[in-house]
Amino acid sequence: RGEKTMEVRSWRTHHRGPLLICSSQRPQIDGLPAGVTRAIVDVHDCRPFMPEDAAAACIAWAPGQWAWCLRHVTATSAVRVKGKLKIFDFPAQETEQPGPAPENLF
Repeated sequence: RGEKTMEVRSWRTHHRGPLLICSSQRPQIDGLPAGVTRAIVDVHDCRPFMPEDAAAACIAWAPGQWAWCLRHVTATSAVRVKGKLKIFDFPAQETEQPGPAPENLF
């Protein structure tokens, strides 16, 4: 739905440009699919996470975090993916068959 325009992480990134967002194998949000592709975004900035950023990130503010500023958020079909920590290359041969598109994207 485009409500989430920030991704929050405990680490900073210098990556700018397209990025595929995947859900965790152990989701923290009930009812959302785990271990699947969720969206393609354009990362255009990374800066300290501020209290006023909480609404854009769709989470509560916490100190010491980094806000990855996103634009052009586009939902993807839910494709199973074996994730890794940090940013990694997305090898198509490691994916399983796509599932239905996520209904509750952000």
